[in-house]
Amino acid sequence: MVRGDSMYVLADTSRWTIDTSGQVPIRSGGSEASLPRLAAAFMELMSPNLAGALNPGTDSLARRGRSAILVAEWGPYDWRSPLLWPRDSSRANPLTLRVLGPAGRWRVVGRRGVARVSRESGSLSALGTDSIVVTPAKGSENDWDLTLEHVRGAGTRQPATRFSYRRFEPAIDWNVRFFTWRDSTEDPPVNADAFAALLRGTPALTRQAPRLDYMWYRPTIAGVSQERFAISAI
Repeated sequence: MVRGDSMYVLADTSRWTIDTSGQVPIRSGGSEASLPRLAAAFMELMSPNLAGALNPGTDSLARRGRSAILVAEWGPYDWRSPLLWPRDSSRANPLTLRVLGPAGRWRVVGRRGVARVSRESGSLSALGTDSIVVTPAKGSENDWDLTLEHVRGAGTRQPATRFSYRRFEPAIDWNVRFFTWRDSTEDPPVNADAFAALLRGTPALTRQAPRLDYMWYRPTIAGVSQERFAISAI
């Protein structure tokens, strides 16, 4: 909790008793302490902030909307360094990339397999975003990369930062077979032999596909159940 003006305990299965006014002692297992003393003790147990990390109580970056929540390959994006990120689907062609990061200017410094870009340079205001549209060269739609250089605004001495986005998805013609079962008798953890026999039988559906991407909630593929299905692809 960063801040609050009142506290209400609707259900508490612990031994703590907390008064909403915060003025009476807090009792637990025969010991008691005032709310301010307890809060101070709790803060002493917390690890100090990492160098350069966001302070959720004071940093404006931590109070942005849900659209600012991005998870890249290294984890949650903290908006401290520049980033190229797809605006919508990463498989669009041409592909619109968002240019994100601290205030400063950016420019294109390298490209491979790219026919054209909508802009060669741009700028980022404080907490702002920019965008660039990339059109891959013919034959390189699934294998290209773009590199940008970011220079922070006036008054900073940090060196220019290079960042990039790469699309690499080699074309593969998968022969996909779907198998389904009705109950736990063929479930792999329950009966491995029955499941192996299922995979040797006739599939419920066969199709050719360029991608193995079958994580879904709804809708699904016609002929394949929501659960209890297996995929064999070669």
